[in-house]
Amino acid sequence: MSIDLRLTVFLLFVVLSAPLAGQTAPPAAAGDGAPADLVPDPTAETLTRLLEIRELTLAKRKQLEDLTKALKRADVEAKAEIEKQLAGLPESIDKLNQSFEQVAIGGIDLDDLNEQPSEEIDWKRELEQITRPILASLKDLTEKPRKIEQLRAATTRLDEQLQVVERGLASLQALQQKDPPPSVASKLQGLIDVWQRRKTDLAGAKEVVSYQLASLQGRNVSVWESVRGALMAFGQGRGLTLLIALGMGLGIWLLSRLALALVQRSHRNEPGQDRRRLNRMTFYIYRAATVVLIVIGLLAVFYVRGDLLLLALTLLGLFMLLMSLRQTLPKYLTEIRLLLDMGGIRHDERLVYAGIPLEVKSIRTFVTLCNPELEGMLRMPLRQAGELISRPCGDEPWFPTRTGDFVLFSDGRLGEVLRQTVEVVELRNAGAILQYATSDFYAMDFRNLSREGFGVAVSFGIDYSHQAECLDRIPARMRAALDAAFARKGWSDDLQDLLVAFKEAGVNSLDYLVYVTLGPRLAGSYFSVGRLVQQTLVDTCNQEGWGIPFAQLTLHKGAGFDAPPK
Repeated sequence: MSIDLRLTVFLLFVVLSAPLAGQTAPPAAAGDGAPADLVPDPTAETLTRLLEIRELTLAKRKQLEDLTKALKRADVEAKAEIEKQLAGLPESIDKLNQSFEQVAIGGIDLDDLNEQPSEEIDWKRELEQITRPILASLKDLTEKPRKIEQLRAATTRLDEQLQVVERGLASLQALQQKDPPPSVASKLQGLIDVWQRRKTDLAGAKEVVSYQLASLQGRNVSVWESVRGALMAFGQGRGLTLLIALGMGLGIWLLSRLALALVQRSHRNEPGQDRRRLNRMTFYIYRAATVVLIVIGLLAVFYVRGDLLLLALTLLGLFMLLMSLRQTLPKYLTEIRLLLDMGGIRHDERLVYAGIPLEVKSIRTFVTLCNPELEGMLRMPLRQAGELISRPCGDEPWFPTRTGDFVLFSDGRLGEVLRQTVEVVELRNAGAILQYATSDFYAMDFRNLSREGFGVAVSFGIDYSHQAECLDRIPARMRAALDAAFARKGWSDDLQDLLVAFKEAGVNSLDYLVYVTLGPRLAGSYFSVGRLVQQTLVDTCNQEGWGIPFAQLTLHKGAGFDAPPK
């Protein structure tokens, strides 16, 4: 499993484990081990902090009133300085009031109490509206770590600012200790007061941030308590919803299976081809209808249960599926025609692929092609099979040979078929193993001696001195000798026909044609049959005293040529 896939599965599990929108965890009962600081408790420490913040707020307000009165009677130069001091006081007082409320309520986030402004529905933002529950669930899961990180960053920033203020105060106090002139001393004292107030403000803000950070970190519980609480919340909320949805889907599937069985039983008496096509069509309609009904059932369960996250995930998945179908629908229509046995290739028909004839055995996710005479099969993707065309097959042979057959090639070689698959054909020839690609072997010119028998033709000549008996006695004597020879060899049962006939009066001999027709069992003895015929005829000539002529070369002396010298 890749890292991206594992990360996706983890995020999906975390999102599904989040509580439902608007669902709150049940209050922890006493004695269950729940931490006590989950419920705001006005302890003495909290009251002390509230008192400090309140006193600081009153001091800020007193400072604001004093500066306001001083502004009315100050000159132009003093007004500018007083206005700078007044600029941040109202905001500081508001922050102190907010801090007082935060400490009093135990650091609870008040953003959840804010009213969301109503928005008009925009059709361009439908996808955003659908995915909003998913993003909201992810945001809720990371809310606490994000707030802790923000508070830590604020603490660091306040520490840096306090260090800057302390260095500034140290510089001002060092100058004041040098006994400066009265005019400079009064100005320095005013700056010291301003920077002292800044230090007090920063210290108060840091106190509030530290309290909020301690409050959030104090909510941490043990891993076991977190896991148990998450599992209980999942089981009572989204887990129960998923269980109901699973039961709904299983119920719809069982009912659809029952309906399919009833429909197929009602069409059991249809003809073979029509019944197969009808069963296939019914099966795929059943599958499509089952998927649609299950999706509708799941959406109904999620809607009734009010689980917006699961509803949004389901709708988002359907939307993505429909968007992908927009591009691939034409291809799927072609594949649907093939699955319904209404396309270019059909079940139990014949086609030629890669140079060899194949039979369409099945059309499913893959198209299975095979040849009854060959080992193995081809499994072709459905989209690739859409480009092929098949035709009904009759009694024609699927392949010219079978395993164990003997074939005679045009060049006189005799081979025995050892194995033939959809890829290669193996032959034995004179003790050697030959391999041919099946398509190349199918296109070769050869004779299959083992299919229905074979014939061997032999020409034999005798001397012209036996011309008187060449048409009757000699052919009969040759035939009788050949019958006896085949009987001694044990080939009489395989001898289908024997022809011994005068062929022609040749240049040097009286020629006879011997044609022996034998059964397929003797295909491997093809050359032995020819040798047996020749041996038998020569032996008969020896017994009968028939001469066997040989080719002669006669030189004729032409006119104008002198005799050679002696």
